Amino acid sequence: MAPRRGRPPPELTDDVIREILLRLPPSEPAHLVRAALVCRRWRRLLADRGFLRLHRAFHGGAPPLLGFLPLGAPATAEAAAWRFSLPEPEPHAWLALDARHGRVLLHSSDPKRLVVWDPITGDHHKLPLPAHPYRSLAAAVLCAAMDGCDHLDCHGGPFLVAFAATTRRRSSDHSETTWVSVFSSTDGAWGGPTSLSIPLGPASHVATTPGLLADGALYFTLRRGDDGVGILKYDIVRRSLSVIDPPFLRHDVVSMSMAEDDGGGGGLDLQRHFLHLWACRAGDDDGWVRRRVIDLDALLPAAVPKKCAFAVKRVSGFAEGADTIFVSTNVGT
Repeated sequence: MAPRRGRPPPELTDDVIREILLRLPPSEPAHLVRAALVCRRWRRLLADRGFLRLHRAFHGGAPPLLGFLPLGAPATAEAAAWRFSLPEPEPHAWLALDARHGRVLLHSSDPKRLVVWDPITGDHHKLPLPAHPYRSLAAAVLCAAMDGCDHLDCHGGPFLVAFAATTRRRSSDHSETTWVSVFSSTDGAWGGPTSLSIPLGPASHVATTPGLLADGALYFTLRRGDDGVGILKYDIVRRSLSVIDPPFLRHDVVSMSMAEDDGGGGGLDLQRHFLHLWACRAGDDDGWVRRRVIDLDALLPAAVPKKCAFAVKRVSGFAEGADTIFVSTNVGT
């Protein structure tokens, strides 16, 4: 006599499946992709915008780092097409200036303009450059909602673009005029520039490196000729400019780092193969503390010969909020 078969288990409800999928770790985004291939039902649940917000909130709010577009370096359409499609597949090179809150800020040299690009949806906005002369630049893109937004899913809303630049003045003291102008997608126009005259020599300028958003202010690296490096601080609310003197010893390979937990800023100082991580407490631009020193040579794989020095070229960038620093090297080339 054949054994009697029990009743099949009840079908899982959408709520139960959603609770299971929520526990897939964000550090392994491939798991979400594989889960979406199980069936149409799972794919529908995973593609829901509400699920994406719940997943990010469940795991602490920080979205996973899916890729790295070198900021401050040319990015051709062919190089980026393997992951995302650039706004226009033109043959000339784009310059990636910044990435934040689900958006990437690109600079086009021909024609000269800025492009705010959403690499996930392909949505993009073409912006004219500010109508002010400049010889060096840095820029940042950010969500227009300074308060009341968790930035987990705001890349489709209004945004701001802060454009920092340096203009050489024809004066006896060789001073440089550094200014910041802000574009609002809501107004569709650039605001008036906020200027700061910096008499620091003819070689002083804003460096084309990614900036940092921390405690309601944007921070950019300021090259000061033979005098080292400074940090240009732009208070978004007060629309004021100031210069912070960091404790960095070298001025040729310095970049702003991740924001500290208390809302302050940070910095990187690269000396030979030692990476120094500095922190500045919120509201105290003079309160710099060296938090950590990393020996980059010690990170080399065991298979790399000792004679192969970790010849670091520069700090390539960082992922704000993801605790990730990118350092270029000649190892493996």
